[in-house]
This record gives sequence, C-alpha cells and structure tokens, in this order.
Amino acid sequence: MAARINPRHCQMIRDKIQASELINRLHDDAMGKITLTVGQRDSIKYLITQSIGAPPQSIAVDYTDRSVDELSDAELYDILKSRDRRGTAETEAGSSDDSAVH
Repeated sequence: MAARINPRHCQMIRDKIQASELINRLHDDAMGKITLTVGQRDSIKYLITQSIGAPPQSIAVDYTDRSVDELSDAELYDILKSRDRRGTAETEAGSSDDSAVH
C-alpha cells in the first residue's frame, strides 16, 4: 500500500467525525430523542471543545415568538443593523482562519 501524503490527515478526519457524532448526540438530547445525564453533557462539551475549539462566549440571540409579519419596519431595521454590525466586527478583526467552521 502506498504511503499517505499527509499521515495526520486520517486522524484529523476521525476527530471531525467524532465531534460530529457528539454534536448529533447533543442535538438528539435537546430534541428529546435520548436522555443524557449532566455528566455526559459536560463530557461531550469538553471533548468538542478539545477537538474543534471553544465556541464564542458572547452570542447575541434575540428570542421572539413573533413572526416577521408582526414586526414593525423599525424593529426589522434594528435587527438587520445589529446583525450587520456583528458581521463587520468579525471581518474587521481579521479572521483569516480557513479551517474554522462557518
């Protein structure tokens, strides 16, 4: 068998698959398909952080139970402006890491 061009590639792919499976388990737990203990959730969070990095800690999320049709033009404009600012802040920070998950 021929030697691999990048011997680390195989392990990197395994790590990504493992992280994907762990994320799927968390998703199934959130949807009620399975039940994870607190220890299992913490372990999964730790393993994901080790394999793909820590998630950003300050994510602004607007939880509204109103549809887009119920929002006023001013509210829609404010939502778009806040999302635009977050997008430009990332580009101004010089995030040129091509390996990051988007």
